[in-house]
Amino acid sequence: HISLNTQPLNVVWYIVDSLRADHLKIYGYEYDSSPELTKLATGAWVFSQAYSQSSTTSLSIPSMLSGEAPLVMHWKPGGYPIAGSDESYLSRTFSARGYLTALVINNWVKVNLPGVQHGFEQILVSPPEVNWHSGDYALSNLIQVSSQAKATGRPFFAVAHVDDVHHP
Repeated sequence: HISLNTQPLNVVWYIVDSLRADHLKIYGYEYDSSPELTKLATGAWVFSQAYSQSSTTSLSIPSMLSGEAPLVMHWKPGGYPIAGSDESYLSRTFSARGYLTALVINNWVKVNLPGVQHGFEQILVSPPEVNWHSGDYALSNLIQVSSQAKATGRPFFAVAHVDDVHHP
């Protein structure tokens, strides 16, 4: 159990869109297809029973960040979820506790999925020309968030969504 009231911890939620668990060594795959994730997993929490809320990013990510099932979220014409003022989003919870909150996404997500952007103090977006290959920009943006939080003496909550493995 970790209490946010005793010692603020920095939190990075790194989401790799379309990455299959059955192709990762940490979940039993015979090849080390992602050696950096394997190294990271040795000192991190690794969840063994996680399931997607939906088959699409536009429903799954807002659902993860709100804790609500996609079917009960508010919807806007155009088909993406939006956060109502009464909905609880992790970004709003962390922000209320003094955290710097940041969302790191590619330009396609910025333009097409505004429902994932609610409640974040900062939204860092990779250039449009690297959509679907934005992992390097995401890491650079996470370092920027970390440096800014350190400079201001605030803990941070950052969500990074990358999709480099989404398309072949």
